[in-house]
Amino acid sequence: MRTPEILLYLQSNHITVFATSDIAKIIGKRIEYARKIVSTIPGIKMAERGIYYTNQADIYEIASNVVLFSYVSMLSALRYYDLTTQIPHIIDVVSPKAHRRIEVEGYEIRFIKLKPARIFGHVRRGNAFIAAPEKAILDCLYTGEYAYLEEAFNIGFENGLISMQKLIDYSLKFKSKSLINKLGFFLETFAGQNADILLKYKSSTPVRLINGANKYNKKWGVYYGE
Repeated sequence: MRTPEILLYLQSNHITVFATSDIAKIIGKRIEYARKIVSTIPGIKMAERGIYYTNQADIYEIASNVVLFSYVSMLSALRYYDLTTQIPHIIDVVSPKAHRRIEVEGYEIRFIKLKPARIFGHVRRGNAFIAAPEKAILDCLYTGEYAYLEEAFNIGFENGLISMQKLIDYSLKFKSKSLINKLGFFLETFAGQNADILLKYKSSTPVRLINGANKYNKKWGVYYGE
């Protein structure tokens, strides 16, 4: 199979991000040969060694296909759903394993490792895998990325883009009591939502949102602000 035929195969099968091993299967050759020929295919760029993408790939597709079973989340996902007006220059990817940061198309792609049991709640959009809005919010809370959550809650609830039931269900599936404390606190403080249903699941150990926080919310056991 010649390089124009390979490109046509990729286009006709809507493949925008692929590994060297995928090319080896397509052309029926050894991976060493595929590694040599892939760099000669017009319109193909390398994300990192062994991972390539076509001109048709967007940054969400590229970012979520570098590591298997990963997905774009946090601020990047909130922006995808228009839950924030901020434009991220770092694309956050939740992954079941550690991976170094890479730079692609002017973006830095950052990988955040979570336990495999906490890799859930994402959807497929084209060739991209993106956290559902509710999971993106929980990933932010769990990892301590709070900066844009008030905006996300306000936009999300006002426009029906966030499901309270999904937030509750996903938070319980996360199996992190401290996450429950944070979620209940943020829901009531910044979104004006009654989260009493979560009280019986929260941690009895106080949670500190940031180092040095000394204001205390007794109901949710959360130290916040200075």
